[in-house]
Amino acid sequence: MLKLFIVDDEPIILSGLLNTYPWERWGFTPVGSATKGRTALTLIEKLQPDVVIADVRMKDMTGLEVLEQAMENHPSIVFIMISAYRDFQYAQKACQLGAYSYLLKPLDEKELQKTMLEVAEHILQKQTDSDLSDSYHLFLTKHSYHYERSLLRSYVQGYMETNEFTDAFSFTNPGWKSYRVAAVSLGIDISMNILKYRSGHYILLQYIQSHRHELPFGYAFERPDGGLSYFLVLKQGEHFDRRSLEILFENFQKEFHLGVVYALSKEYPSLLDARQAAAEADFLLKIADDAGLDQLYPENAAEELAATTPSPAGYPEHFSSLILRCIQSQNYPAAKKNLEKFVFALSGNHSIAFQKACLLRLTTEIYTTFYQSALLSASLRENFEDLIDSFPETPVLKTIPAIHQLIRALIPPSAPPTANSYVEKAKLYAQEHLADEYLNITTVSEMLFLNPVYFGKLFKKATGKGFKAYLLELRIAYAKRQLTTTSKSISAICQEIGIPNASYFSQLFKASEGVLPTEYRKERLL
Repeated sequence: MLKLFIVDDEPIILSGLLNTYPWERWGFTPVGSATKGRTALTLIEKLQPDVVIADVRMKDMTGLEVLEQAMENHPSIVFIMISAYRDFQYAQKACQLGAYSYLLKPLDEKELQKTMLEVAEHILQKQTDSDLSDSYHLFLTKHSYHYERSLLRSYVQGYMETNEFTDAFSFTNPGWKSYRVAAVSLGIDISMNILKYRSGHYILLQYIQSHRHELPFGYAFERPDGGLSYFLVLKQGEHFDRRSLEILFENFQKEFHLGVVYALSKEYPSLLDARQAAAEADFLLKIADDAGLDQLYPENAAEELAATTPSPAGYPEHFSSLILRCIQSQNYPAAKKNLEKFVFALSGNHSIAFQKACLLRLTTEIYTTFYQSALLSASLRENFEDLIDSFPETPVLKTIPAIHQLIRALIPPSAPPTANSYVEKAKLYAQEHLADEYLNITTVSEMLFLNPVYFGKLFKKATGKGFKAYLLELRIAYAKRQLTTTSKSISAICQEIGIPNASYFSQLFKASEGVLPTEYRKERLL
């Protein structure tokens, strides 16, 4: 039953209203009444009725004033105004204040019944709608992450149009338009894992879901190819520390003895760029797999990315970075080649003034990078300064050979390092740093002043295996020698080969040799 409250300053009329009509049959229970407006307000506050029937004209306070003041605190109450006056202004004012209906005295029972039944249906429908809305919003609030993740997965995988995605995502996350996005493509390193490949992916997905509070906010899900994606969603002002990814996967490897390979895209300015970010991360992951890398960031594959996209409209930063790296590694042919690519990226699409500004920036970057280096002699420093000072008057076509000459002067003529020499240096470095738990292809390539993607492919081509597989073979071989020629404990040997977790080492050893380290030692000592 809905609660009814009646206000009329004529006691006889009020009694008639309360006792004449079959309120309960219409779905109402009278809970109170008043002959004065102020008393009515007090009782309405106390009784919280669903419907109030009030006379328009009363002495101390009009029914319209009661309506106006009651609705301020209780806008859901339905008011039905009654009056003996056929005054349009009263009816108009009542409607303006939010009255549901305006009835004339004496009340016609059929008209009153029709009005009350309509009011009852109106209130019940509002309650149903409110309950549904509350339940809906409660559900979305409680499950918003999973709802948004499902939407993003459908959008990225092409099952949802852009307008459908934006409309649906706005329900729980209206501020999403200011978010930036970066994608991580990842998977279990099949060359290193002991468990089944698919099982490892499932474990990794569950691990990310349960530890996502350790990363910037994001959504993880499985890709159609069986790999995994994690989309980092960065709000305005937020910055992403890549080390949080590295720590998470290091901890995962220690706990589950499963290696992870992952690649990170660059940051994109909108969540709607998630498809592009995912495609870039997938492309980088394939490069990482091919080069034997554990991880790959976009700046380490700038040349590969540049080859798949149109020349950038701005400064060719990826080629300038490669030029600096080639000078560091004293690789003149590669430096010359990347200078040519730098110039080509500028040609045709830019004004002469912009080309000159980019070439001046490149010259300044080389000069400042090697200012403290032994490569930059006093005379060569003066040559750089002369070129920089003369840039405003020097034609663009004359600055290019001048830059080339300075680069050549920074790299004394000598036989360029061969692929085999790089590989041999890497092998020697690995042998000398076998106890380094964090030894990987990235640290070795940095030591050689080479791009890790380039070096990974170089090593694989020269040896027929990735650097990670080579490093594992090296560690297993060293462990075998120690097991058969010394009485060192398994834990001590683990420390010497950079695998401090003895349980993980035992699994790797058994996968390689078919027996556990203790069994291997026992068999060889018999």
